[in-house]
Amino acid sequence: MTDQNRTNQEKNEAVQANAGHAEEEGKKDKARLDAEAARADEKAKQKDALTKKAESRELDRELDDSMDGSDPPSITQP
Repeated sequence: MTDQNRTNQEKNEAVQANAGHAEEEGKKDKARLDAEAARADEKAKQKDALTKKAESRELDRELDDSMDGSDPPSITQP
């Protein structure tokens, strides 16, 4: 094998090694981003559930207040 061929082969091996490393880093980055997206999605679901729960409690309070007569109902009937 000539020196030129050996140098070219070494360069090719280095390029392939770098490509493999970059591919592994890309997979790690994708996995990290997927995990972050899953956490953000879960947080959004929890926030939505808490909002619905708070709205439900507020409606329950309004209903209770209107039933005991201490506060006039917010919806008036003709």
